[in-house]
Amino acid sequence: MEGSTNQDARWQEVSLGAGAWPAPRHGHSAVVCHHSPGGGPALCVYGGFGDDGRPLDDLFLFAFLKGEWRAVKKAKATPVGRHSHTAVVWRDSMFVFGGATADPTGVPSGQLLEFNFRGLVGGEDQGRPTKASLGPLGRACRRSAAPAASAATDGEEDGASMWVFGGFTTTGVDNDLFCFHFRTKTWERVSAAGDGAVEGPSARHLHSAVVSPDGESMVVVGGFSGSGSVNFADAWSFHFGTRKWRELEVPASFAGRRGHRAAVVEPSTGGGVMVVHGGRDKAGPLADLHLFRFNSLTLLEHK
Repeated sequence: MEGSTNQDARWQEVSLGAGAWPAPRHGHSAVVCHHSPGGGPALCVYGGFGDDGRPLDDLFLFAFLKGEWRAVKKAKATPVGRHSHTAVVWRDSMFVFGGATADPTGVPSGQLLEFNFRGLVGGEDQGRPTKASLGPLGRACRRSAAPAASAATDGEEDGASMWVFGGFTTTGVDNDLFCFHFRTKTWERVSAAGDGAVEGPSARHLHSAVVSPDGESMVVVGGFSGSGSVNFADAWSFHFGTRKWRELEVPASFAGRRGHRAAVVEPSTGGGVMVVHGGRDKAGPLADLHLFRFNSLTLLEHK
């Protein structure tokens, strides 16, 4: 990173400090909001599987400037606990979609929930959890921390949207594509075409999805077919303007994977890079690292 030194580039465990730490969990969501009660950005951890195997309904904030956790008090309207959901932040709110609850029928949630952080900044004990709208067919990614309904935001303030691709539903794994428009709070089912003879990515879950630094496209990598037991070794780009899919080149060394993580780095020089790490293939967990360069649309292995 620009301006960093070898002294800066190191791991550091955060010691147990002030505040209420979240209980051990997996299958939760973690996003960054920029309006924490103490000022500055905060990590927002919501839900997940607890030690007892039940879905959690709690929300915790970790204030980066203070280095401490805070448990958000539950309101009467607090949604039921869930895991394997996905979350994004837009303006002053966190939007949570899908996931699995303790529903005995095993039906994934189709709710889209909004938690507004303004109440916390104003000194209140709790934010404002509200159901924004009923989303597409409920979907979740069971037995994994990675959200099957991968969500990403695009565009500027007034035209920003959340895009949801694929996932595990009551009818199996699919490759549906949905768009939630934040301004109007409405869902749109997107009919996406392929570029040329390519139709687009096949049905999957446990994949990753990120938005390019210029906000013009979404990149989907890997995933799992479910019943077919296929770990995908592919990468796809979906352009928001043309609404077309394009398959991207991947190196021969890129193993098919699921449950991996992807993040976008936006250097000051422009272009941007997506970092893909880990996951799992048929042989077990992976530890490799791949870089996707947006200016050349290529995925490279990092040696």
